[in-house]
Amino acid sequence: MDRIEICKKNYRALFGGEALSGGGADPELMDILQKFIFGEVFRTGRLDLRQREMITCVCLATMQTLPQLKAHAGAALNVGVTPVELREAIYQCAPFIGFPRTLNAVETLNAVFRERGLSLPLAAQATVTEEDRHRRGAAVQRPLYGDEIREAMRGLPDGMDEAVPDFLTELCFGDFYTRGALDVKSRELLSLCVLATLGAERQIAAHAAGCLHAGCERETLYAAMVQCLPYVGFPNALNAIRTIAEIPDSRSDGEAPALSEELFGRGAAASAEYFTGKAFVKELVPKSDSTAYAVGNVVFEAGCRNHWHRHPVRQILLVTEGHGWYQERGKAAQALAKGDVCIIPADVEHWHGATKESRFVHLVITDYRGDSCVAWGAPVTDEEYDGL
Repeated sequence: MDRIEICKKNYRALFGGEALSGGGADPELMDILQKFIFGEVFRTGRLDLRQREMITCVCLATMQTLPQLKAHAGAALNVGVTPVELREAIYQCAPFIGFPRTLNAVETLNAVFRERGLSLPLAAQATVTEEDRHRRGAAVQRPLYGDEIREAMRGLPDGMDEAVPDFLTELCFGDFYTRGALDVKSRELLSLCVLATLGAERQIAAHAAGCLHAGCERETLYAAMVQCLPYVGFPNALNAIRTIAEIPDSRSDGEAPALSEELFGRGAAASAEYFTGKAFVKELVPKSDSTAYAVGNVVFEAGCRNHWHRHPVRQILLVTEGHGWYQERGKAAQALAKGDVCIIPADVEHWHGATKESRFVHLVITDYRGDSCVAWGAPVTDEEYDGL
């Protein structure tokens, strides 16, 4: 297809109308704009329409072009972005553009949601508490960035050398990056797009590296900047592309490995008899005649969970990557993230697994009673899982 056909196809999918209609007070400008954005930019790079629209929405929120944000929020919903995903994309802007502009953008989204008959507020996505927001934020921040901000703030007076880095860890990474609906990799990519829109070149370099450490492909970063281009202009987009090109593939000191790197490998595929979705189990320390426990590593792909089950003796989970859930029968689910330790009591029916958006990896230490270590029950239903 030529760019005119592609433009019309994309425009119809996004907005439900016809592009290049020749209407309005400035049909020539609209003709140039629509052919370029929907006929050329939208076919450049390996991004799907959902990713393109979330990127577009964070660019427009950053620039406070609210009428255009309203139109593209509707387009995002039309191509399959969920209301919660869209809201989280805009929430993710807050540490970078400030709360007033974020509130303006959120109210624009809410107007779209109301027009579509959605009930507000949308489902809560917070996963941290006052007690663990620093630890949970650091668990996201350090694999991506190490302690570079704390080092940069060293020497500030009146306790600000501790306060400012703590603000970043607790607010940006604790309160926002740990939220549900979007995984860390998606949040990093959207944050990079916000910074490209702002023209914040120093932060673009840091977050481009953060994206790579989070598991994004460099080609995805380039494609995202091209998607930003018609909204932020050539200077900002080309500067960001140049900055990304200068980022090394990995840190020379070996610090901050990518989140997707598994410490112990995937192991064998877990049995579909006991898991919903894809999971992999690797035995690390088998039970022996002289020990009454075993140690393994379990990798849950996004959306995977095991069935309800119980153990005759306690079990311990040590989370090494991603975001997941642990739930005991009759109780609220508990969010888990890298660095968390979960001690499961004996004879308590429970399940654990990944969130819908993030892979989840944990070590498991399982005590035995004789030769018995687990009794499996029914699958966790979609209704139980989707209700989290």
